Amino acid sequence: MNRENGVLVVSGPAIPRVRIARDWRAGRNKDVPIGTRVAKELTISVDDAAVVLLPGRPGLIRRSHAVTVQCGEVTYEYVPDSYRRSRLVRDGRRVGRFRTRITGRAKAEWEPQADVRPLDVAIGYALAVAFGTGARPAWLDAIDSTADFVSPL
Repeated sequence: MNRENGVLVVSGPAIPRVRIARDWRAGRNKDVPIGTRVAKELTISVDDAAVVLLPGRPGLIRRSHAVTVQCGEVTYEYVPDSYRRSRLVRDGRRVGRFRTRITGRAKAEWEPQADVRPLDVAIGYALAVAFGTGARPAWLDAIDSTADFVSPL
């Protein structure tokens, strides 16, 4: 991934090519690897065909960090489920979990009962690298911030 320019390409001999790009006019949010979570500032394509990408706006719960991808008849949801991991769900069924390393590389753990498809692999890795994995709920950040201002009596 080119963080400065906000372009990520996932490709390989057995998977479709997925490209996620940040609009060159968009500002860069350093908390998001791709640089933004604003849908109108992002594009995604699978084998050069445009698909729909809908990132959530972070809020008080982890679920608000979810990213939805509509690719033809298939709907993917990429949702943080802990501080460090996110799950990939295809049409309501969990396919796998992802964790990113400090280097920006992602690692997948596929569900044993899932029928993992090449598109699942490409979309999952693209979302993991573009948006990172896991999320700390904002309410916990608020408690930490409040605690910093409260002094013991």
